[in-house]
Amino acid sequence: MKLGLILSPGDSLERQKRTGQFDRLLKYYLLPYSRHFEAVLIFSYGDKDFHADLPENISVVTVTRLNLLKTVDTIRVFQASGGVPGILAKLLFGKPIVVTYGYDYVRFAQIEGRPVLALLLKMVIPLVLAAADRVIVTDPKNLYLKRSVYLPNGVDPDKFKPAGKRRQNLVLSVGRLTRQKNYWSLIHAVSQSVLARKIKLVIIGEGSQRHKLIKLAEKLRVNLSIIKPLPHQKLVSWYQKSAVFVLASKIEGNPKALLEAMSCGCASLTADFPGNVIDEQKTGLVGLEKLDQLLLNPDSGQNLGRHARQAVINRYNIKSLIKQEIELLKQCTK
Repeated sequence: MKLGLILSPGDSLERQKRTGQFDRLLKYYLLPYSRHFEAVLIFSYGDKDFHADLPENISVVTVTRLNLLKTVDTIRVFQASGGVPGILAKLLFGKPIVVTYGYDYVRFAQIEGRPVLALLLKMVIPLVLAAADRVIVTDPKNLYLKRSVYLPNGVDPDKFKPAGKRRQNLVLSVGRLTRQKNYWSLIHAVSQSVLARKIKLVIIGEGSQRHKLIKLAEKLRVNLSIIKPLPHQKLVSWYQKSAVFVLASKIEGNPKALLEAMSCGCASLTADFPGNVIDEQKTGLVGLEKLDQLLLNPDSGQNLGRHARQAVINRYNIKSLIKQEIELLKQCTK
């Protein structure tokens, strides 16, 4: 049984390495795939000369070689926005496809100020979902979609776990520096805190908004450090030592960074966005104006963090989730 993987539009294993996500992809997805399938063929938007320690039965080719999809038994499309090659393979070769519908792709494009892309996605996404044999949804609210299966994003609670002492007034956020992540709201929230001059704000990520965010922080006298993306495992220590983790996004799918912070027992604070996994007052707080509630009451934050970690263990353990996904892929092949 052979599996074909189609990466998200524009994505590649080299890009995954650059943004610190390759280790996660390899350990929790590619290695399990390689153990359950005779061969795995990755269709990438790049990676002509990719070098890494991949299992022998995993190969990487560019999406320009779509004719090779006829050699696989099932096609796994990582995001519905990149599902056109899967549709072509189904039409030409009759291959079953499994697609992830992870978030509102059209709304994301609109927020990023890309109206042409939003219009294109508005036309493409329904076609991809209609063609899919199974649609993996990361938000149970999307189970209304035909042939949908709920499989959220996950995290390894054995690796992402609490440890050591947290640094007082260290506020952390992780993610791309884009409009969708809404970091300017976070910077404003820090500037309005009664502890504003004591807070150390750290954002781990890269993107087009970097210089604008630095200028805003300087204007509002916020102590901001922006760190380039780190390998997946090196994020753990930041979650472990942060007093508060904040996700200020306008919209999300099923945010992995928030799940990682919760797994590490962080006191988590989010904006009120679609796709939020926080259970208000139980596993975290919703509303950036509540930042001081967590900073001034660390015991309350620790209690929220304990419940958040338990929620991850119960619902978002990536090891059990990938087993369910592999079984789903095998069922589609049969």
